[in-house]
Amino acid sequence: MDFWDGMGGADGCLAFEDPDNNGLRNCVRDVYSNTLHDVYKNVCDEVSLADFLVIAGEAVMSFTATKPINLRQRFKDAFLYGRTTKQTCANAWSGRFLAQPFYGCSANEAAFAAETEFGFTWREMVTLMGAHTIGNATVDSSGYVDWWQGKHDTTNFANNYYISILDAGGSRWAQIDSMYNSQPEMLLNMDMCLLYQPNGDKLVPQGPASNAVRDFAANETLWLDEFVSAWAAATGMGYATLRNLDQVCTSLA
Repeated sequence: MDFWDGMGGADGCLAFEDPDNNGLRNCVRDVYSNTLHDVYKNVCDEVSLADFLVIAGEAVMSFTATKPINLRQRFKDAFLYGRTTKQTCANAWSGRFLAQPFYGCSANEAAFAAETEFGFTWREMVTLMGAHTIGNATVDSSGYVDWWQGKHDTTNFANNYYISILDAGGSRWAQIDSMYNSQPEMLLNMDMCLLYQPNGDKLVPQGPASNAVRDFAANETLWLDEFVSAWAAATGMGYATLRNLDQVCTSLA
């Protein structure tokens, strides 16, 4: 999820030397018995790695979605084909980082809203951040530990991320600058600032994405609908000639 000044995007580049990618290696290969590498080697002569990684992400979200809408079909309908795989990651990092949690919404804005980055609106940005509903943070990967929602819900692609922010009521913001905590759930600066902003010694629910947080917490279907569009925009960034699957299959017929 990197894009800057026309470079990066969904290009299959996995820069493992970037600290932000510490958690990816185990998913790709090395540790688990069934990794993305094990799957991709069966289709590597038919699908670019860049396209495959997008498909893999969509497969995980579709498989774990809890709302009774056909998310798999929605992703398939919106999928665009033709990403090219970068052979090196020379421009993927260069000292640049994804949004760092302790900088809060200023980091979110710099990484995703700036014209030289993705150019997303706050609503598009917070839509994608709902993907935090799956998985958790570990000390070895990011320096943080715990889940963005209840431990037993972390395999559900649902709108619990937004519900957690609303339910926190500002009370859990004390955890955010600690690189390690023992709480069963966590919310970081970059999460809480979406809804809240300081006003003297109080927190008021007037953050830059407060309306989106409330909308998505109240309506999971609305969030999923907007997520598919925002995901397509993010994974298509930097490409001008992607085609949908119908066009590709027709041309090969």
